[in-house]
Amino acid sequence: MENTQSYQNIHQEHSDWLKELSFFQDEIRYYQNKILQIVLKNLRDVNMEKIGAYRQAFLNDRLMIADFRRQITVWEQALAEKKPLSNEPDFQFFRQEMQEFKAAFQILRRDVKRFLAKSRKFLKIR
Repeated sequence: MENTQSYQNIHQEHSDWLKELSFFQDEIRYYQNKILQIVLKNLRDVNMEKIGAYRQAFLNDRLMIADFRRQITVWEQALAEKKPLSNEPDFQFFRQEMQEFKAAFQILRRDVKRFLAKSRKFLKIR
């Protein structure tokens, strides 16, 4: 019974992580579209260096999200097959990586929002 409960808790944590990762992907798409609108509106007055940096950051984040999803899928397959899961340090390391990703994404989100606000004001975009 305790093992079943443990598996249920792990499965729930995986589900929560997958929902968060989907949210981050949606946000990346949203911000990419907003930046594209600014570029299309007035290419001459846009800081292309910053846009390039944001594009690279978004690409890196999407790759990390894909890696996170792959690892979660491996663990979920093991749960479904009732195989022993990898040891606790792997889970702790993954939890730490997720926390670090979330923190870094918050910083990126803040910076992109500031850039968008300044660009809209400068280019007079709504």
